Amino acid sequence: DRTYKHMCDHKMGGSAIFPGMFWVEMVLEAVKGAPITLTNVEFKSMLKIPAASSGENPALIALNLTEEQDGVRSFVVRSCPSREKWDEDPVLVEHCTGKVVKAELVNEDGSLRQGFKPEAYGLLAELDLKDIGKSGLDELITRHSQCEHASTENFYGTHCVEGQMEYLETFQLVESVHVDPKTMSILGKLNYDNAAWEKSGGIFGVQLLDAILHQTLILATHSAIYYAGGFDACHFIRTPATKELYVHFTLDKYRLQIGRKKKVGDFALYDGTGQLVLYMQGFFTVFGSFTDNYKLCDLLWQPFEAPALPTEKALHAHSLEALP
Repeated sequence: DRTYKHMCDHKMGGSAIFPGMFWVEMVLEAVKGAPITLTNVEFKSMLKIPAASSGENPALIALNLTEEQDGVRSFVVRSCPSREKWDEDPVLVEHCTGKVVKAELVNEDGSLRQGFKPEAYGLLAELDLKDIGKSGLDELITRHSQCEHASTENFYGTHCVEGQMEYLETFQLVESVHVDPKTMSILGKLNYDNAAWEKSGGIFGVQLLDAILHQTLILATHSAIYYAGGFDACHFIRTPATKELYVHFTLDKYRLQIGRKKKVGDFALYDGTGQLVLYMQGFFTVFGSFTDNYKLCDLLWQPFEAPALPTEKALHAHSLEALP
């Protein structure tokens, strides 16, 4: 089952959880795939995948799309644990929110449309969406000459810690990671058969979308951990034509951090022919540390009920106290 079984290979804090990109793929399938743009996407809470032997109740997951204006729809993904008693009040937990924008990204012949204006979608950053071709891809590979990880085993063996952050077999797509010593941008090589995912009814493989973000792992120190927080926009242009894929990760110039949220950078995904598959702008992380990993995961996993509203009597008492 593509929507459940392999998702168990994605673990945080010792438990299997749905990747944030699982919610993104839900939206893409609901709107019938690329070309499309998602903006203002935020991952708000994690959802544990209950083990069959745990006795935990499964959760019902719902995606709601709301028309805002012509070509723009907002979405929210929520879950509700199945209730043991029919008269129990449901507890809804938000996991992901954002907007779907019907963007004119591709011409009828499949080429990228010129003159895309990101400001039309509330995006301030400059953006040049283009295919680089095989020669451009070769030049990109040549520029990234500093090898950080030469194999899948080395990459995931270095950055995965059992009981804290784990990517098991089906999520281990990164084959190598190289750095451009001049610009410090990162180029990761992936291997993934997206055609098999498409045949099963999907658009972009969840494992593929999640592996794009794995490049950020080399930024973490031994005492730090990064949780995916969301992104300003992601332009899904076309599904990849090859299994061989390249992720070009450009670090944000300012690395703005507000509280635990930190803007990290942009991702461009190319297939082996140099065609641009998708471009993600303004990806940000939730910054934590290994020492508070369990605490942070528990916090994000728990559906807290809203505090009860004060009674009319209590409001009246507070009003009297406020009077001189």
